[in-house]
Amino acid sequence: MSDDQAAAKAAARRILRARRRTIAAEERAMASRQAAQHLVEALADFLPATVAVFHALPEEIDAGPLIACLRARSCNIALPRQIRPGEALALHLTEPDTELRPGPFGVHEPLPDAAAAHPKIIIVPLLGYDFKGNRLGYGAGFYDRTLAHWRKVEPNLKAIGYGYALQWMDQLPVGAADETLDGVCTEQGFTWIR
Repeated sequence: MSDDQAAAKAAARRILRARRRTIAAEERAMASRQAAQHLVEALADFLPATVAVFHALPEEIDAGPLIACLRARSCNIALPRQIRPGEALALHLTEPDTELRPGPFGVHEPLPDAAAAHPKIIIVPLLGYDFKGNRLGYGAGFYDRTLAHWRKVEPNLKAIGYGYALQWMDQLPVGAADETLDGVCTEQGFTWIR
């Protein structure tokens, strides 16, 4: 990635983090429930399936309501686990009582001995998105590597960005290693991109 691309991504991250901090707790809760409903409705033809979701950081949209909706539709839920920097995330099947522990970034993760998952759908956290399918994450590249890996394994994989509507930008800075999304879901609705 060029210095210009890195600087543009850093600037976009600052803007998007500031936007996200403006969302009040009650708005977050309502947005999380609304986005969950939009997503299960949009994916109805693909469910039930094994769906990889994420355990949200405090400022991210809460994936808890989505997990509950997907379980109600008989989906298997997978959660990611960081193995080491520079690698794709491991995806493990979970149940409501599966033990989770904080990983390197404080995100709750399954233990290494949890059963491996083979997802058909990966719900991806994001800091920003545009309607060209570009996603801006936190800069470590975990989800880009994870999507690249699973697209080789599962040709019909659906990668869905999941966040708040205010995380949209008209155009995001992108690099060669950035994986695109197939759709985006927010509290305002769902959009297929490809």
